[in-house]
Amino acid sequence: MVDDTLISDDLLRQLVAVGQVDLVVGVVTHNHASSIGELVRAVHRSFATFFPRQRTVLLNSDGGTDETAAIVRACCVDDTDTVTTSHRLRTTHRISARHRAAPGRADALHLMVKSAELLQARTLVLLDPDLTGNTPERVASLAMPVRDDGFDFVAPVYDRPAADGLLVTQLLRPLFGGMYGRRLFEPFPTECGCSGGLVTALAEEAHVAMDALTMTSAALTGSYSVSQVYLGPRVVCAGRPKGSVSDVFLDVVGSAFATLDAHASYWLTSTTSEVVPMTGRGLVDVTGDVRVANQSSRLLETFADDVRNLDEVLRRVLTPHTLDAIVSSATSPAPLYPTRLWAATVAEFLVAYHAGVMRHDHLIQALMPLYMARAGVFLREHETASPADVAAATDATCADFVEIKRYVIEHWLASGRGTS
Repeated sequence: MVDDTLISDDLLRQLVAVGQVDLVVGVVTHNHASSIGELVRAVHRSFATFFPRQRTVLLNSDGGTDETAAIVRACCVDDTDTVTTSHRLRTTHRISARHRAAPGRADALHLMVKSAELLQARTLVLLDPDLTGNTPERVASLAMPVRDDGFDFVAPVYDRPAADGLLVTQLLRPLFGGMYGRRLFEPFPTECGCSGGLVTALAEEAHVAMDALTMTSAALTGSYSVSQVYLGPRVVCAGRPKGSVSDVFLDVVGSAFATLDAHASYWLTSTTSEVVPMTGRGLVDVTGDVRVANQSSRLLETFADDVRNLDEVLRRVLTPHTLDAIVSSATSPAPLYPTRLWAATVAEFLVAYHAGVMRHDHLIQALMPLYMARAGVFLREHETASPADVAAATDATCADFVEIKRYVIEHWLASGRGTS
């Protein structure tokens, strides 16, 4: 059934005109006029080079106010714009549709999967227009494991220096890996590959606020084969606006906790503990470098004051043992936040979220200063570490989250609220 709130009459006409396809490449944009042309050309070169006999379409969902959508429709892509092989076997299509500026990306992702379902696509690739390096090879690296190797979900793996992606490396990766027992390097992927089967399942979840975490959870908890592909450094285009740290933390961690709550029936009984395998297929030319300023001192400077100011809230959420350890660390001359203590902190916050000890947004806001302190300690300890050493250190954090899962299960069930 077509979702009338997402698929406009104009978009539906365009989808019907395209017909059934093999590969959809989806791009969600918001004022990307300065860079979208290069991405469109890269996608079409990928179609011509790697998928010459496939029925392909580039689908853009735009929520901005600039000329992005017009550029997508009008972008000149030489002779591969309409025909992708010398034998003129397949026609390449390009569609640009609108989504609401707010809430924006959730609507856009729903639009992507609903459109891909209507097109009966065998593969959906989502790209991130905020990243540099959107090459033809990048598209193929995400699509080929689905098309050729039968995977249902393909997530990226990036080289991350210590100061890059701390919310991922210090919270999302270990939390999802520990609870689900299947560890992805990027559980919040802004680019990925999905099979037609997974697309259909996602399209049926119209009542769910869709983001990258809900897509990941659907893949990890369903009967789907999941893989990862190495894409090199993750480099964001210069000048792209960023949301405030507090808004991003509230949105992302709120989604993470809500998603785990919704899928508790899976991870409460799961005994798996493994890293999701890497696919041998990776075509990207690994170039670029990530430079992120080290901010460990700034992240730690208010640790003691934050813990003192949050005392009443923390006493409602944390066990006395965990709270005492945090207070001791925050008041020491050189604050520490060991991985085991951090894992216990997040686990106890997750249990409190499920038990409803306070409003969810207030709970997550209280976790943020503790996350900032943990991030500051990690940066201080790994300031000069290579991406490989950073990954190894993150693995140690993940191991402690696996250990703390037993506490979560015991107290989750004892809360009396079931599996939500």
